[in-house]
Amino acid sequence: MAKYKVEHVSKRRFELQNQEGKTVGYMDYHEGVGSLHFDFVYVDPSYRGEKVGVEIVKEGIKMAKERKLKPQPICSYAAIIMRRNKWPEEFVG
Repeated sequence: MAKYKVEHVSKRRFELQNQEGKTVGYMDYHEGVGSLHFDFVYVDPSYRGEKVGVEIVKEGIKMAKERKLKPQPICSYAAIIMRRNKWPEEFVG
């Protein structure tokens, strides 16, 4: 079983939930022309240091690829995660 479940709670937000259904973090996003903008990433303080932010950004990149859009981090935290992990390399500025 996966450690976290993705729950799309609106057209502009998805949450990561643990196995008990508790929200451990989320991403707010919006579509631009040819891009999926990662507006804000939040990780519950009690889950920081457990790579929740990494999982959230991975999900955002996956969603962008499925929609054939370029992932575009507006949130500095998302940009740092993408830069550190070199994902996807062609989009890291």
